Amino acid sequence: MLYSQTARCARWGAEKGARRVSGLTRSEREAVRNGEEVRFKGCPEVDGTTERRIIFAGGRFFARMPKE
Repeated sequence: MLYSQTARCARWGAEKGARRVSGLTRSEREAVRNGEEVRFKGCPEVDGTTERRIIFAGGRFFARMPKE
């Protein structure tokens, strides 16, 4: 599992995640596309965590709650 130091979200959505994630490095983008788990911290606290995992869907990167 990788932790991104550069990922950020411009605005937060209602689904315990963000609309879009930006600021990923090239190696982080490749890792997400290859199915590796990449997370970042500093998000609004939900269910006791400020951490989100990054997913790749529809050609874009999104943040979602971490799987337990």
